[in-house]
Amino acid sequence: MNISTNIVKTFVRNPLTTRYTEDTRELFLRAEDVVSDENLNPHEFWHLETRKQPMTTIRHALMYVLRDEYGWTFSDIARLFKLHYSTSLYAVTKVRGGLSVNDYSINRYVNQLSKYYQEHGEYTKASKTKYLPCTCRTAQRP
Repeated sequence: MNISTNIVKTFVRNPLTTRYTEDTRELFLRAEDVVSDENLNPHEFWHLETRKQPMTTIRHALMYVLRDEYGWTFSDIARLFKLHYSTSLYAVTKVRGGLSVNDYSINRYVNQLSKYYQEHGEYTKASKTKYLPCTCRTAQRP
């Protein structure tokens, strides 16, 4: 049994809601794989010990997928991370905004977590877009 499976089994308790299914457990394992691919600690992902940028974006993408694909309420999503429901509302709104403007990192994380993407190979029209390099002059770059 690998370490990420142990984290999911110990973290996902017997909830008040029955929304934890095999599909959601697979989603949580995919989220931990995405975090591990970014060379981050999955334990920090679940316990909110860091606010590093890729970690928060992956967490927000997970909240979005739970809301849109699995039909979880904002309260259920917030309970998963031990947060207030308004935090999950903000995260889902932020990801929807990022998807509407084809934000590269948000699209990538949503595609990696999405059940539909795993089955069909594409989730959003933005999955076909390429990362556009900066076209500003050298003097304008940070």
